[in-house]
Amino acid sequence: MYHMRYVVTFIISTFFCANISAQTLNASYETLEQLPNSFKNRATSTEISYNIKEDMNPFYLEADFNGQGELDVAICILEPSTNKQGILIQHGEDRSFFVIAAGQLFNKRDNLDWIDVWKVYRKKTAERTIFSDNFDIEGSETVPLSNIAIQVAPSEGSYNLITWDGAKYIWIHTGE
Repeated sequence: MYHMRYVVTFIISTFFCANISAQTLNASYETLEQLPNSFKNRATSTEISYNIKEDMNPFYLEADFNGQGELDVAICILEPSTNKQGILIQHGEDRSFFVIAAGQLFNKRDNLDWIDVWKVYRKKTAERTIFSDNFDIEGSETVPLSNIAIQVAPSEGSYNLITWDGAKYIWIHTGE
């Protein structure tokens, strides 16, 4: 009997914001087996590769992030050549994929390596931080949220939100 802890290459078809048509996800057998079947059963081709960040807890989130009535899946990923961290989201209704950071520019950054904590944010509003031109905090405003968001933070810092605006994922700064 051989050891079950080995790296498995998992291939999924994808629509990706940067017009890359497919991705390979690399993770242990145990990690891949924990992914929802609706996510892992969409295998077809390979062009670029990501590693699943297995030490996130939980290592994937499942909710209706785009408000289309189907469960979407988000996983933390690492771009293997640079080790830049990001999030891969798959919409359940049309199987489209979106990469947030992991080497792709999102909210003026391409690496979310500071994220240690993430969870589903289900509230209908958020307190968006308002900044002055020189980036001093001027206050906050309550903004409505149309969809469930992903709440992200460093282990000892304030939370921020990633949410679908109907066309793309956007960043809402909610902390200091």
